[in-house]
Amino acid sequence: AGMDYYEFDFQSNDFTINYGEKNLWQYFSKSDYDKNVFKTFEIVSFDIFDTLVMRKIAKPEFVNDIIAMSIKKKLGLDLDFKKYRLNAEQILRSELDDNQDVNINQIYEKFAEITGLSAGVCNEIKGLEIQEELNLCTPRKELVEWFNFAKDLPKKIILVSDMYLQSDVVSKILAKCGIKDYNKLYISSETNLRKDNKTIWEYLKVLNVNASLIHIGDNERSDWQYPTDEKFNAYHVMSSFNLFENTAFGSYFLHNY
Repeated sequence: AGMDYYEFDFQSNDFTINYGEKNLWQYFSKSDYDKNVFKTFEIVSFDIFDTLVMRKIAKPEFVNDIIAMSIKKKLGLDLDFKKYRLNAEQILRSELDDNQDVNINQIYEKFAEITGLSAGVCNEIKGLEIQEELNLCTPRKELVEWFNFAKDLPKKIILVSDMYLQSDVVSKILAKCGIKDYNKLYISSETNLRKDNKTIWEYLKVLNVNASLIHIGDNERSDWQYPTDEKFNAYHVMSSFNLFENTAFGSYFLHNY
């Protein structure tokens, strides 16, 4: 069973349930001025999703509901897309070695296998997923400004993401969000180097760029703890989802819908 927490505000003599400023103190002192730290580094690394780019949905899993509606409308298929799509990725990951990652083409090969749908239909569904990802993505404006600030200094910029989409699609998403002219794009579906298992940080460490690189991202573990474990500098930003969750409306919506 879950637990509720209550936060009491002694100044207003009021309290909130499952919403408050607990653990948010670290963000109160942060400001736009912090981007000036880039000046002391040669390389600025950015996480992509939920840092530079966010989806126009309240919960990440809602994207599968939107794709399911698109499948029904455009292909006339009443399919439990969410179940099959999640199963396809989970089964595929269980079959691969720990040092391998999956890409969207492999996912839809497995999707065809478990649904019995033809390769042609599955390719159409894959195309709908890619199109919805493009439709839903929007820039996180403050962080894109930081990206442009680093680019204008000028600094070498690398972008890093644990993502099943491949670089051709990710590049289109980035371009749509005004993110261009970076130096290197590391996508785990192509490199098999992930942030969340440290392999990208171990790879960059071999390049001996620890002292000259700072990484910016939203995940406490893969964007802050793991790079700092490997002696990289890192700056943590709150994810777009958590920012929404810590508004009164966002907290109410996410706990009731």
